[in-house]
Amino acid sequence: VYIARRENTIYAAKVMIGITEIQTENLRKILKLPYHKNIANHFDILIHEGQLWLFMEHCALGDLTNYSRLYKSYFNKEKLRMITQISEGVDFLHENNIIHRDLKPENLLVAECAENPVIKVTDFEMSKFWNEDETSELHTDVGTQSYKAPEFWNKDESGKISYAAS
Repeated sequence: VYIARRENTIYAAKVMIGITEIQTENLRKILKLPYHKNIANHFDILIHEGQLWLFMEHCALGDLTNYSRLYKSYFNKEKLRMITQISEGVDFLHENNIIHRDLKPENLLVAECAENPVIKVTDFEMSKFWNEDETSELHTDVGTQSYKAPEFWNKDESGKISYAAS
C-alpha cells in the first residue's frame, strides 16, 4: 500500500496483481456504494500495465492488529464499541447483498484518533455480490485459512461445506 496525495487530500493506493475480471467488477461496484462510516471509502480504480491500483481512504492508525499492539490501553477500553462498529459495517454490506468472505483484523482499518477509534471494513477482493440465483457459489472456499469459521472444515463427500453440527 502506498500513500498518494491529490491537492490537500491523502489517499491509500493499493496495488493488486492477478485480480480477475469478476474481482475488478466487484471493486467497481464497491465504489458506487453510498457512504457508510464503518466501510473504508473507495474513490477510484486505475488499471495500468496489468496492475490494478485502488485509491481509497487513508486510515493513519493502520489495521486493527497494529492498533491493538500500539494502543493497548485504548484498545482494551474500546473493544465493545469497536465490535459494534464492525457489526454495523458488516450489516451495511449485507443490506447491499455483499458478503465479505475475508473478514479479519488485518482487513479492519482504524481511523480518527487513538482514543476514539473508528473501525472501517476494507479489502473486498474476495467479496461476493450475492443474489438468490447464485447460492451454489457461496460454497466456494476462499479467505484466509487461519480465520475461517469451523464449519469450513466440515465438508461432505462432494467437497461442499456442511453446516450440520458435528
